[in-house]
Amino acid sequence: MSLFPSLPIEVLHSLLQFCGEEACIALSRTAQQTAVAIAEALVTFHTKLRPIPFRLQYSVYLRARYAVGMHVYRVLRQFYFIKNLSRACRCCGRTTQRQVCGAPLCCACTREPRNRCWMVGIQVADSLGVSDHIFQHKGARVALVFAEHVQKLAYISRRDLVMNLGLLW
Repeated sequence: MSLFPSLPIEVLHSLLQFCGEEACIALSRTAQQTAVAIAEALVTFHTKLRPIPFRLQYSVYLRARYAVGMHVYRVLRQFYFIKNLSRACRCCGRTTQRQVCGAPLCCACTREPRNRCWMVGIQVADSLGVSDHIFQHKGARVALVFAEHVQKLAYISRRDLVMNLGLLW
């Protein structure tokens, strides 16, 4: 049993400020009660000037939601995204109505070439000859496909795909 959750909340907040986002996520994955303590520190010292990154909040929430305790629900429901959880983009956390393969993904995230969920038009898959073997999302204007799937089926790198599209990397 870890003594980490029994630390005073001010000390815990100071520790979390010192470690980076990756370290906080790794620390929250060690135990459920540790994740609850981290969630409490994040919620207690949250400010408008220094918002908590969605990735950190969501990781802590995923680990702490199964913890047992009287105050767990009170702490976790203070995260801003809980009321929109079924509509939160899985990439950035913004509210969206758009569903791609059953997962909510906003338009901005699927248009960003640096994201894993980047989508390109079906014409790209057609030009590379892989459109028959790939999932197509029926977009508003044109059918879309995940660039990662196109890369794997056409055996090309992300850079080559971007060059084929004429975009700047």
